Amino acid sequence: MRLKKLFSPRSLGATIATGMLFHATYTALAAGYYYVSAVPLPGNCQAGVKCTSPNNNPPYYWCCQPGSTCVGSAYYDPGLGSYIGWCYQP
Repeated sequence: MRLKKLFSPRSLGATIATGMLFHATYTALAAGYYYVSAVPLPGNCQAGVKCTSPNNNPPYYWCCQPGSTCVGSAYYDPGLGSYIGWCYQP
């Protein structure tokens, strides 16, 4: 009897709708943000936006794609084993 209730069209529809809502929310929040490698030496960003993180010692630099903005400071990501900087592309 319980399984019948669990898989009823109404219950199944509510479960799917909740999943779709969570997916849409996550996609909206995650869209546009990306990370790139950051280095302690100032370089030349050919066609992109040069970002700097003066909070680090030494300062770290990274390049975002054209039209993007720099987000926050560079930090060491142990999973990648390197420093990264974040960018946002609207």
